[in-house]
Amino acid sequence: MKDTDSVSEAPLTDESNLLVLIIDTNPFAWAKAAATPGGLSFDQALSQILVFINAHLALKHDNRLAVIASHVGVSKFLYPIPEANAHLIEEIDSSNDSNMYQTFRAVNQHVTAGAINLLKDVDTQISTLDQCK
Repeated sequence: MKDTDSVSEAPLTDESNLLVLIIDTNPFAWAKAAATPGGLSFDQALSQILVFINAHLALKHDNRLAVIASHVGVSKFLYPIPEANAHLIEEIDSSNDSNMYQTFRAVNQHVTAGAINLLKDVDTQISTLDQCK
């Protein structure tokens, strides 16, 4: 029989945490939510999600992140950006902001740009309209 005390004292080799967020980007649901009294718009929700993401990353430098957008009929990674989709993200602002941790800035810009590109995507809009008919 194993000694459970010796097992619990063994150091963990990987103390990093992976946070996986799946964000519903259905424009119809967000329009309905924003129209209610005290409702939350997609922009406001995304801003609050970015604060949560930054808090997770600030807890430990080894923490990892994956953000997936669940849109009507399609799901796409917003972060990390798959190599094949890197061209979809517009040029990231390369100016130095000394008041912000650079990892936070990069994650915020990639997630925001990915969400904007997903909402602007004509193919996604057409499939959304087809499903509503």
